[in-house]
Amino acid sequence: MPHTLKHDNLSDFGSFRASIILALIASIGVYVISLFVKLITRSYHLSRDANERYHLTHVYLPLLKDKMVSDADRSIVLQSIFSRADTGLLNTELSLEMRSEGCVLCYEAA
Repeated sequence: MPHTLKHDNLSDFGSFRASIILALIASIGVYVISLFVKLITRSYHLSRDANERYHLTHVYLPLLKDKMVSDADRSIVLQSIFSRADTGLLNTELSLEMRSEGCVLCYEAA
């Protein structure tokens, strides 16, 4: 009879070990899938941001050439073009003016 109990204990330990391994594999799978979803989302956000900046630049340059842009408009457009790109991963509320003021000063100095 003790031999049978010992065999049952080993069987219980084996099933417990198998369930831990299965849970570990499932956890790693879920982590890898969430990582790929974040990377795809980030890539989509950056692509969309680059496309918007491209079109904004192509609208701004002819207006600048025809001298139809006021200083306030120029500041807004340069702020939009040279602002920090939102990747969708961070939810920070950084002021866009901090970064754009340096760009406008560099543009005016040139």
